Amino acid sequence: MFEDLKSRGQDQPAIITYDGYLVNGNRRTAALKFLGERYIDCVVLPEDTSPKDIYELEQRLQISEDFKEDYHWINELRNIRRGIEDKRFEYSENEMAKNLGVDGPHYKAAML
Repeated sequence: MFEDLKSRGQDQPAIITYDGYLVNGNRRTAALKFLGERYIDCVVLPEDTSPKDIYELEQRLQISEDFKEDYHWINELRNIRRGIEDKRFEYSENEMAKNLGVDGPHYKAAML
């Protein structure tokens, strides 16, 4: 990642909430900071973005099966657990599996 950022620079913006919470781009941000960058390109979510909207965005961008880089399995399980336990989201098991891009048996195995 470092070599790519050195040669090409930042080609995808980070995503932050209206109040500055970094939703997507943690690794890029850390790498750019390490490389001495003081500012990064960001997309700012609208102020009325709900916690459920943010969670769904995180799932699609960070955890889904087609993610460019492997996401550590502990982080995947923590995010699944968060989706189940946070009552603001109100997901069924099928909705959670769909959001993660996995089938029902894979999802259920992750919860054991």
